[in-house]
Amino acid sequence: MKQIFDAGFGKHADFESAAALGEIEQTVNWDSPKLELYESSRCGTGVRAKSAIEKGETIGIFGGHIVSLEKRKFLPAELEHFYFQVSDDLILTHISMAQVRQSKIEFINHSCAPNIGFSGQIELVAMREIRSGEIISFDYAICTSETEFKMECFCQAERCRAFITGEDWKIIELQKKYKGYFQPYLERKIRRK
Repeated sequence: MKQIFDAGFGKHADFESAAALGEIEQTVNWDSPKLELYESSRCGTGVRAKSAIEKGETIGIFGGHIVSLEKRKFLPAELEHFYFQVSDDLILTHISMAQVRQSKIEFINHSCAPNIGFSGQIELVAMREIRSGEIISFDYAICTSETEFKMECFCQAERCRAFITGEDWKIIELQKKYKGYFQPYLERKIRRK
């Protein structure tokens, strides 16, 4: 029987019994109940707000598997777009599409005018108030420094960069705009410059 221990308190719980009773949701990520999926001819599956979201409110929390950038090439091709960097050489990813399909936050698309960012390595938060029905997006500049990463952008934002790269985190304007919302490893890189 597997057990979980509450560090510092010596308490434990029977994990298998709790899961069997439905007390513990068995998903990899956590999604805010204020999110819903939608389909778009321009960018496929995306996420929008089902109801209003306050600035600073948690949108979702990522889980998954830590994999080196070098070993990412061994993941199935269908998982190519379902990861983000957590350090210069590590990514947080999934190992199956079944894990991806369990979560709405996996389908949040890029925008050059985003409304969410990171608070720490795995938590997504609202950078401003978000209206009901508004599309949820983040700028990939806040979570990638892969020099090979390049992507054409279709966000249609007023200040769209047209192409997104793994070097965009170096843009001074973006560093100011997203201060406090970058992946922590990128925040450290920015401070050292």
